[in-house]
Parts: sequence; C-alpha cells; structure tokens
Amino acid sequence: MFKDNYASASVKNNQVYPEIQESKTLLPVERTSIASTHKEPVDYYMTETTISRGKEVSLDEHMSDRRFTVFYFYADWSPGCREVSPRLREKNKKSYLFALRKINIYNWRTPVVKQYSIHRIPYCIVYDTDGKKILSSSDACRNIAERPEMLERL
Repeated sequence: MFKDNYASASVKNNQVYPEIQESKTLLPVERTSIASTHKEPVDYYMTETTISRGKEVSLDEHMSDRRFTVFYFYADWSPGCREVSPRLREKNKKSYLFALRKINIYNWRTPVVKQYSIHRIPYCIVYDTDGKKILSSSDACRNIAERPEMLERL
C-alpha cells in the first residue's frame, strides 16, 4: 500500500514522536494502514541523529549500549565540518561500529557551546558501550572519519 517504509520522525528517549520536528533524519518505521501509527525505529542505536540545534542537551539520554557513541559537535558554516561530515556519515553507515549523534552549535554563543566548553569544531566526544568517556577532541572527528576501526583498540 505504501511505496516507501520511511517517515519523518524525531526520536527522544528511544521513542518516535512524529509531532516533534527536532530531527530531520528519516527513520524506518512500520506501517500497517493509511491511519497507521509510528512504532519504534528498527535500530535507533545505529542511526545518525541530530540531537540538538544550539540548545543544551544531556548526552546521557542519547547513549547507545550496543555501539560506541560519537557525539559530533559541528556547524554548517564551518569548512572543517563540511569536510568531515560526509566522511563521518559514510563510515558510520559502512562500519556499524558507532552511533553518530550530531549537535549543531549554530554559533559560538549558543547554550550547548557553553555547556560543553566547545572552543573548536569539528569536535567529538566518544563513549564506549558502558558509558565511559574514552575520547574527546577535534582530532578525534577526523581520525574516526578516516579509520573507525581505531575505536575497537581504545
């Protein structure tokens, strides 16, 4: 009945909320009829998700317990981020080693910049499956984009 099995939805606390427009990422959902309801995404833990656009955010709420979690702080206007973003996205889709959580800082005066003391972008904070911070730096983004398998050695 439906030509595609994707719908625009936002994810918060591992639940799909179609009425919240924080994330523009397309997530797979199960459809049952024309008046269908959204169900849990197939695997939230392996998706690329924008979790903040300049606002304060709790990273704990967006951790993956199945994969490394890479919190990627970026801005669309940054040349370094425009270089790293497509490579990070491609490696995320191919390797399945990490869950990518994107945080758009927008500008240097936003609350999320102050909250995490971001002074340089792109910037990544990486957590293992136990929720332990294992890496945080600007170089981490480029290294993960080039060699995601390095996460297994940390």
